[in-house]
Amino acid sequence: MRKTGICPKCTHNQLLHVGAIPDTGEVSSQIRELHLAIRFTGHGFFGDEKLESAGKLSAVVCRGCGFTELYVLDPKAIEPDGKYVTELSGPAPQTPFR
Repeated sequence: MRKTGICPKCTHNQLLHVGAIPDTGEVSSQIRELHLAIRFTGHGFFGDEKLESAGKLSAVVCRGCGFTELYVLDPKAIEPDGKYVTELSGPAPQTPFR
């Protein structure tokens, strides 16, 4: 949808790009940008886990039907840490027999 400019659900051509998706914490009224992943970065002085967010999200919304696609703006910033983020590999691409 982001590249074609057409909604795959209803073929409407008027879309909205949302550059930052808002997120608020349970006890905080401060609005911050929503991220896809939490990464483990090590242990603190008292043995607590150090975590950081990665993968800032943006969205494209169809103005006709409301269908929404989420996109990670910086996918390379999400690195496997073995705890919260693991890497999956699918099967090798199949080439047609000739």
